[in-house]
Amino acid sequence: MRFDILDRVASGAAFSVTDNVSTINQNEQFALLVTTQNPATELDSNTNGMLDSQELQYFGTLTRNGLGDLDGDGISDRVELAMGSNPTNSASRPEFNLQLQPEGTIVLTLQRSLISGVGYELQTSSNLTQWTPAMEAFTLSSTQNLGNGFERVTFRAMRTQFPGNALFVRLNLKL
Repeated sequence: MRFDILDRVASGAAFSVTDNVSTINQNEQFALLVTTQNPATELDSNTNGMLDSQELQYFGTLTRNGLGDLDGDGISDRVELAMGSNPTNSASRPEFNLQLQPEGTIVLTLQRSLISGVGYELQTSSNLTQWTPAMEAFTLSSTQNLGNGFERVTFRAMRTQFPGNALFVRLNLKL
């Protein structure tokens, strides 16, 4: 499977460190893209896409803009906070996985913040141009509270619910 964590515009997709490198050049059918929207919330006084409580916990200040990458791991600070990883530790990366099971079930597992102010929307596309909200197609099948303000969730959908030969799944973070 291929996926990318995008907090910027980019073409193509990056491969995870757990991807099977022998399949990188094949025409893979699924991709998980992560994008962000940044509406202001009362929990984000400087409207930088990071909740004030998390900014103070990890950075000790409210002066970071959220687009930076303090730990240099290629993932912006605001995406790391929304996805439950530590933006000050390059070994801590967002946890999510997209798999197609042999029986045709799409399984999406991710870690997300339990703190209000962060929303998540799944969208699908067959061409990366037109995106359709897909939350109704995915069923939440399990949640696990990690005890640190984050939870691991698993969503399932049947591949047959989505027309076309290619399917792209995008997780839109609403910070």
